[in-house]
Amino acid sequence: MKIGIVVDSASNLPQDLIEQYSMSVVPMYLKFGDRVYRDGS
Repeated sequence: MKIGIVVDSASNLPQDLIEQYSMSVVPMYLKFGDRVYRDGS
């Protein structure tokens, strides 16, 4: 059985840890009024 680790961008994990465990990072979207911002961009 293969297991994957998925975290959102709010986890603020160091890049080397993400790479070490082959994690997938899903961006978090923040909405302020009519504007939407993608975390990490």
